[in-house]
Amino acid sequence: MKKKQEDPDIEIIDFTDSPIFKHLTPDEVERISRDRIVSFYNKGTYIYHEGNRIGGCYVLMNGIIKIFKTGIDGKEQIIRFAKPFDLIGFFQY
Repeated sequence: MKKKQEDPDIEIIDFTDSPIFKHLTPDEVERISRDRIVSFYNKGTYIYHEGNRIGGCYVLMNGIIKIFKTGIDGKEQIIRFAKPFDLIGFFQY
């Protein structure tokens, strides 16, 4: 039986560790921290599907995920593997 991994303390996540957030002002970092929604996913769970409308910005904080498209033949075509602090999805205006 696997031991459940402890969830990271979401209150101490430092967004400035990320290359995409390191240039933000302290006020901007505080706004992101205040407005964030943290979700935890189990292995094998889809975060979003190709073609879904994305509402917000998805940043991986822990682990590795596979980003793929489904080919014409129904097979997965791996685009890349995301690692912590990678931007994996965002909403464009």
